Amino acid sequence: MPPVRTKSLGELVAHTRGLPEGSFFLEHSRDKEIQYIERSYLRWRDILKILEARLPNSRELSCLDVGCSPFTFWLKDYFRQVSALDLSGAFRGRCEAMGIALHAGGVTSDEAFAGMPEVDCVICLEVLEHLHANPVKVLARLRSALRGGGPLILSTPNMMCFANRGLMLLNRKLRHFAYPPFSFDDEVHGYGHDRVYMPAELKEYFAAAGFERVETLYQPHVFGVSHHPGRMRRLWAWMVIYLKRAIPSFRDGLVMVGWKGRE
Repeated sequence: MPPVRTKSLGELVAHTRGLPEGSFFLEHSRDKEIQYIERSYLRWRDILKILEARLPNSRELSCLDVGCSPFTFWLKDYFRQVSALDLSGAFRGRCEAMGIALHAGGVTSDEAFAGMPEVDCVICLEVLEHLHANPVKVLARLRSALRGGGPLILSTPNMMCFANRGLMLLNRKLRHFAYPPFSFDDEVHGYGHDRVYMPAELKEYFAAAGFERVETLYQPHVFGVSHHPGRMRRLWAWMVIYLKRAIPSFRDGLVMVGWKGRE
């Protein structure tokens, strides 16, 4: 089967621009959704490369995407069947137009998972850091949605990135957190980054949730240095980029791939 042609950034932006008035958009704004697509495009493209390397027959398989976003609709090119899990049903109209079943209620909702068929792959991007919930229970719930032998591909900010290691030494606030944290402590799903994870602890959480094998990968999250003012700042930015290329664990993005054993 020939490889899927990756959509360009322009195509994804054009799709959002072309949606009719009254459609639901991320952050309730067409412009903010476009900004989100532009910020996330390289990260999404990297996730698709990880996916293609591990599931070359993905177009014969089914997928659940946790946390509905414009990326959800992109998955229709890669899987035979795509479903989505989101906190609310706000994206239902757009999902139905793309032939995607939307389950509302979020990862901690028994009702959302009730009657949900098992899938061959679960994708959960930039969600875990927003949750006020036991991560082992969240991972176990996502594992329960998988068929035996299927992967959970999860991305989240890397607590141990290069910048945070330096900030810890200086006793400064860390990157990727929202301050003050837990501003929505009466809800399971927060809107800031209230919990950021180290690779080693996430690997242990995956194992505790029952995943048989876990891979740890890193994403650079580097989009250029032209915005840095001054020659010395740009030079320092380039040095950090090359350092992150040499030492992957210094990168800002963390990707965990957990495999459910065949039962």
